[in-house]
Amino acid sequence: MKKKVILFLSITFAVMVTVVVIRDMLNGNFSTWPAGLGTIFCGTLPIFLLF
Repeated sequence: MKKKVILFLSITFAVMVTVVVIRDMLNGNFSTWPAGLGTIFCGTLPIFLLF
């Protein structure tokens, strides 16, 4: 049960951050993509640690 909750929260967070980074890039703000990639990596880290 805990694995499902962790998977759901991690995937949801990573998808939301990805959407924000893509939206910023489409609006011409290319300075936030390194922080966005780091945040996406940190958001998916629990998924990697589960397996």
